Amino acid sequence: MVRIKIWEQGDAVRRLLERILDDSAIAFPTANADITVIDAPIGPGEMLLESGIVLINTDHSLAGLSCHHSQIITYGLDPHATVTPSSVDEADSHMDFCYCLQRSITTLSGDLIDCLDIPVRIHAGGVTVQQGLCAVTVALLCGATPDGRVELCAPREKMVEPRPQM
Repeated sequence: MVRIKIWEQGDAVRRLLERILDDSAIAFPTANADITVIDAPIGPGEMLLESGIVLINTDHSLAGLSCHHSQIITYGLDPHATVTPSSVDEADSHMDFCYCLQRSITTLSGDLIDCLDIPVRIHAGGVTVQQGLCAVTVALLCGATPDGRVELCAPREKMVEPRPQM
């Protein structure tokens, strides 16, 4: 069983992941595995991770994070991160960037993914480039094999009809 735990402010990463995993029909490996996404500041003494794969947004404060026996994958604007963006272009209706995997990572099924660049377009307002990096990384870890540009659309929010005024 694969468990994906997401620590974030808001739910943009979760929504993007749901869309990617639905669109790509990824078959999860059968082995037990944990993926933990940390896309929020972590205060002193807040989190201890013993195993699994940990994705960390390097653009947040992580003072209280301690990881043991984990594969750590960093993402963000920090040039030393494992995953970084380049050529970011934000428009009203979408955001384009190049997903750059700077170092090899190991997928849940044990395959090695070498350094690569993937063009990405996100059709979703309110999503940051960091959240896009994270969502694509989790999809790769789960076995997605993109060929060509990755297009992500966050699911539409449910519309609530306004109550009639009396």
